[in-house]
Amino acid sequence: MEFINSGITVFGFIVSFFLLRSSFSQEIQKQKTDIYLNQLSEMPMTILKMLDSVIFKQKPQDDLVNDIRDISNRIMAYGTADAVRIAAKMFEFSYNNHDKTVTEKDIYSITAIYVLLFCQLKYDLTNIWISPENYYRTKIKDYTSEYRESYLRANDNLVKELRLDRNLLFTAQW
Repeated sequence: MEFINSGITVFGFIVSFFLLRSSFSQEIQKQKTDIYLNQLSEMPMTILKMLDSVIFKQKPQDDLVNDIRDISNRIMAYGTADAVRIAAKMFEFSYNNHDKTVTEKDIYSITAIYVLLFCQLKYDLTNIWISPENYYRTKIKDYTSEYRESYLRANDNLVKELRLDRNLLFTAQW
């Protein structure tokens, strides 16, 4: 009888150990998710505001470079691999265009990189894809076929160059 009691006790200990280990792993994963959400939850809105500053030239270039550096650092620390690639490209654009006159072609690429980062972070946080084209339709007053083609080309070239999810292509089926 004592042997059975000992066996039940050992079995109970083993079951408790595995349940506790599983619960502990789930709690660690929850903590990681909470940190990620706390650090990046405001990022999509920050990026949209920064893009408005770029388009409407509301901030000096040096301030924008500092803002981009801050965003890049946060994304490097907490972002997904795709978000990190986009942020690195955004910083590269910003750094390369810091001291020169920005061409019309550059404007399309710079705008596209901000929009792609916004869309990627929105997906990372909510698991919902949105078309980058929605940004242009709502924010650009004279979004015509001429401008659409330029934004499409800039956007899709960046998506392919950075090997991003095809849901970020203008040509993605929605």
